[in-house]
Amino acid sequence: MKMKESKRKSLIFFTLLEVVIALSILSLGISGILYYMSSSLDRSEKNMETVDWNHDLIQAAEYLLLCGPEADLDESWLSGENRIVYEYLPYQDEETERTGLSAEPVGLHLETLKITLYEEDGFEADSLSVETFCEDNTRYAGGK
Repeated sequence: MKMKESKRKSLIFFTLLEVVIALSILSLGISGILYYMSSSLDRSEKNMETVDWNHDLIQAAEYLLLCGPEADLDESWLSGENRIVYEYLPYQDEETERTGLSAEPVGLHLETLKITLYEEDGFEADSLSVETFCEDNTRYAGGK
């Protein structure tokens, strides 16, 4: 009778080897989860930076399209220490050249507004090009 009781008690407890194996499997799982969490945080931070850049570019485009090429761009609203450079370029399109269609008879011509966002270290972060009609009597040497 005593033999059966001691056997039953030994079956209830885990051995040291079983505990070590269980802890190692658990630690591998936790380390995998932490790795993916840190990489997702890095990607999230990069995405937020890209959203900020796009927001700044779109705000600059809206301002310049509303106020025209003679307006000075106020950069105080930019996020961080970013800098915006813009220029008006002649519109280049094979379709317009081939068909000869234009808005010149009504005193307008098509220009390409190129807006470039630079980070504080001078790195070109992003750029945006927008085609817009401009009046013929205005000189468009825009930009900073």
